Amino acid sequence: MTDTPGQDDGQHLFGQLRRLQAEAEAAAAALKAGDSHARLSALVLQDELKRLLKQLTAGRDAAVSELSRLTQASSSASAYMRCGAVLARSR
Repeated sequence: MTDTPGQDDGQHLFGQLRRLQAEAEAAAAALKAGDSHARLSALVLQDELKRLLKQLTAGRDAAVSELSRLTQASSSASAYMRCGAVLARSR
């Protein structure tokens, strides 16, 4: 499987997501203990998670768009090859 230009970006974003998940779990434990500093940290984590989710969604949408474009190009190429084969047989 070959690397695509956005693949490294996606891996980086998922790495960030895993890090934030671990931080969120730690913050949740501190919140249960009633730590006010943990409440502030949880709000910051929530904002980071929202930002990361937007980036992941944008990346997914771009990948879907590229896949659609490639599917259309492949379909067009197949149709062109079929026409070429028909023309070659008719000669």
